[in-house]
Formats: sequence, C-alpha cells, structure tokens
Amino acid sequence: MIKVLKRRVKFIIDPIYNFFAKANHRINYQYTRYYKDLAIIDKTILYESRDGRSLTDSPYAIFKYLLSNPAYKDYQHIWSVSSFEDLDVVIAQYKDFANVTFVKRNSKEYLKALATSKYLINNSTFQSFFIRKSEQIYINTWHGTPLKSMGFDIPGNPSLSQNVVRNFLSADFLISPNEHTTNMFLDSYKLKGIYTGEIIEEGYPRIDLTFHTVKDTLNNYLGKIGVKVDKHKKTILYAPTWKGTNVSRAKNDMYQIIADMNYLKSQVGADYNLFIKVHPFLYVCSQKI
Repeated sequence: MIKVLKRRVKFIIDPIYNFFAKANHRINYQYTRYYKDLAIIDKTILYESRDGRSLTDSPYAIFKYLLSNPAYKDYQHIWSVSSFEDLDVVIAQYKDFANVTFVKRNSKEYLKALATSKYLINNSTFQSFFIRKSEQIYINTWHGTPLKSMGFDIPGNPSLSQNVVRNFLSADFLISPNEHTTNMFLDSYKLKGIYTGEIIEEGYPRIDLTFHTVKDTLNNYLGKIGVKVDKHKKTILYAPTWKGTNVSRAKNDMYQIIADMNYLKSQVGADYNLFIKVHPFLYVCSQKI
C-alpha cells in the first residue's frame, strides 16, 4: 500500500517539480500549449540559422530576397536569435523594418512563432520537441556539401543522428546543391523509400547571394563594422569544418586553426587579406581563445 501511495505522489509531484526546476520541461510544456491552442498565421516566416547563432547562410539569402521583392511586402519575417548581444550589428540594420522581428530562442515569443508561423526555414535542425503542423511548410536548406561521413555512416551510436533524421522527415522541402548531397540525404540518413517531401537539387540560395553581392558594397559595409580590407590586395577566405565525432570536444581543432592562420599570415599576409570563418561548433570556442 505504501509503495502504491508513493508512486501516486510521485506521479503528481514530478511534473510540478520538473516544470519549475528544469528549463527544458518548461519549454516543452509551453510549446505544447501554444501548439494546441494557437492557429497558424498566414504570410509569416520563421528563420533559424545554426540554433539562432547567426543571420547567415541560405535562410538569410532567402530572407533578403523576399524582403526586397514587392510581391512579398505583406509577409512578416521572424528571426530566431540565441544572443542579441552577439548579433547586435546585424540586427541594427533592420530596426526600421516593421515587418522584421527578432525573438530570443526558446523564449515564449519564439515558441509561439514556431507553433504559428506558416513557413519555417532552417539550415540545420529544430529542437527535438518541435512537431510540424500539417498547415505549416518547412524548408530545410541544410548548410553545405558533405565531404566526410554523415549520419549513419559515422561509426558509433546511430542515435546521435535521430533529431537530424526527424527534421528531414518533417521537412516539406530539402534543398540540395548537387547529386552528392542528395545521395547523402537518401543514403547516409536512410531517407530512401520513406521521405515523402521533395528534394530540390537546384543549388543553394546562399551561392546566389554570393554571386549577386557587389564587392564595393560589401567592402563598405565591412568598413562600417570595423573590419579593415585593403582594396589593393586579393582576399583568401579560410573556412575549415570541425573534425572528430564529439561536439563537446570540438575546441581541440582551434589550436590547429590558429597555427594555420599564423602560417598563412607569415607566408602571404603581405599580399592578401586573410579572412577566417570557423564552423559554428567552434565559434564560441574561438571567442574564448
């Protein structure tokens, strides 16, 4: 009898304790409530790039195109942001746009947007609590051509890929830049025969944005935010991926990357501007080193 009573008390107390003591439980509960109670808002788009750490990549390219196209002037654009402080320079560019808003990732405003936006655009994955409503259109742009093992091809525990697979299966459209990446979706993540959406193998929006960016306009913008570019030099961009199988130890790559940059600077620094773009897993580490 005592054991039964303890189980019943635990059944009542545990959800209350988890809600107040564990942030992830509160987030799950709030999202579930908004998911059930709130309706989809037409002409609303939620963008997320790499867990809200940046306004970049194909989601940003799509955003810029839609924002400048008169045919989409009635659309509301919402960006997921993990840190307003880190992105203040970029966010400031859109302070006068009434149809562009920024919400802190995992805030109530973010969870409402995730549950109500008609269009969802992500270059990675939404979190494990996310469930696409039937009325929503989810576009997953992914973020590169994989030249290493991905998904179930990585030795070890295949469950590490479970949220990626779930996001892919939830997406109405997967954007692919080439046949190799399409095969990665189908084979490395085991989507062949079960994915019911459409893989659009037409290239990345971010490449279109790169080709259509005016060099002088970009250099002027970089100058305004404190990045010095010698217009008389050519430019080298070093953009290494991260290596290994454990994200928590990704920072081990930073020392090699720093050595690489020092070497490049010593060899060609007099003739070239040197830019570095680290992988998002390494970005926070690079700020601390």
